[in-house]
Amino acid sequence: GLGVEGRRCPACGTGELGLKLSRYGGFVGCSNYAGDPPCNFGVPLDMCSPNRKALAKHEFDLASLGLIGKDEARSFYMKLGPFGYYIRAEANEDAARFDNLSLPKNIDPGAVDLETAQILASLPRALGAGPDGREVFLDTNSWGMFVQCGETRARLPMELTLPVPLADALALLEEKGRKVVKAKPGAKGRAAATKPKAKPKAKAARAKK
Repeated sequence: GLGVEGRRCPACGTGELGLKLSRYGGFVGCSNYAGDPPCNFGVPLDMCSPNRKALAKHEFDLASLGLIGKDEARSFYMKLGPFGYYIRAEANEDAARFDNLSLPKNIDPGAVDLETAQILASLPRALGAGPDGREVFLDTNSWGMFVQCGETRARLPMELTLPVPLADALALLEEKGRKVVKAKPGAKGRAAATKPKAKPKAKAARAKK
């Protein structure tokens, strides 16, 4: 069900795949796990079934797993867990120091390169100032990636790839068609101060015996 030639690891190309165990359960891993450089390829057993053809709206593709790339500080790996694809950013000096980054639904795991991984690791990310001088941000949540300026938020379409130019972000926000309402400082406090107090209820007269 792995869809690779023999038992050769699709990530490093030299190691052999085999059944391994961890505290999270069984998985198929590479024999070069402790090599130099190490290969961190691993797929949970429940993801190896040929019936699991799609995950998180993407085709299940083993070729997209493994090392994405490295920069001066970190190494980025594409991984697949019980909840979907994610990126692991490991410190080059100490592999035990890492961050797991959920892959947004509108990002194809097979299209993630080093620059895309670096952008995802830097979220929320400032893209620049809008026409009114306020900052435009790129961020993500469980529904996917979005751009935001003030109270206005717009989802990134599936066909839009990273990095997102400021002009494209502003076009998405404008298309959203929602007017940004800038809260006035102290408005809530003034409203509370001017709100009339409720009159105390009159005590019910005691019934005469």
